[in-house]
Amino acid sequence: MDYGIKIENVSFAYNEDLVLKNVNLEFAKAGFTSIVGPNGSGKSTMLKQISGILKPSEGSLTISGVDIEKIGKKDLAKMMAVVPQNTALEFDYKVMDVVLMGRYPYINRFKGETPKDRDIAIENMKYTNTYQFKDRSFNQLSGGERQRVILAQALTQQPKILLLDEPISHLDLQYQIEIMTLIKKLSMDQQLTVVAVLHDLNIAAAYSDYIIMMKNGELACQGTPVEALTAQNISKVFNIDVEVEVSAHTNKPYIHTITRNE
Repeated sequence: MDYGIKIENVSFAYNEDLVLKNVNLEFAKAGFTSIVGPNGSGKSTMLKQISGILKPSEGSLTISGVDIEKIGKKDLAKMMAVVPQNTALEFDYKVMDVVLMGRYPYINRFKGETPKDRDIAIENMKYTNTYQFKDRSFNQLSGGERQRVILAQALTQQPKILLLDEPISHLDLQYQIEIMTLIKKLSMDQQLTVVAVLHDLNIAAAYSDYIIMMKNGELACQGTPVEALTAQNISKVFNIDVEVEVSAHTNKPYIHTITRNE
């Protein structure tokens, strides 16, 4: 299976408020795609459509050519994992137990977890540098540590598609770079299809293979970071003046805001 995602003519409304308007998109197998845009542009709603949390008001969404509504919840969880913006848990658990929750699509509820399930959890905790926290309380960890644990949980599902909703929005710069570098490494090492909603355009530019820009529930533009993140496109989508430099070494754009002295 290629695990490609195809969105055709998708619209979505909360009550009478049209949040997505006739969106058409394709996400090829593997690679890192960022969705950017102003607040209220439909970014998180688009991610919820892809994850199956919300159903389109119109249109269809398929994974590997199969309508997402025809894929059972456990089968979908084996294909796709979601890392939410808020990593807080209502009840406190040991870190090992939090990571093992990622095995729920595979665990027989009458038999419980197996040694294989624990081995997979441990492997992903080591990959995300969280194994040393295994016996600690999840809620006692720092924000960056909790985010890495939730990533380990998502990887323990053994997904082919990883969805992230502003995974670094509440983190210090050090943790932002750490988490984004880890996610980028995942996309390459495990050939994951990664789709992330991001707020920071320079972070999106540095780590993405492809960028989708949204405004008012519609696709404003899309392309590689150099193609999408032009001064003209950013001005159109965010209504701000910027200068864009493209690094000769990385071929990635860097955006500078322009401050006007009236």
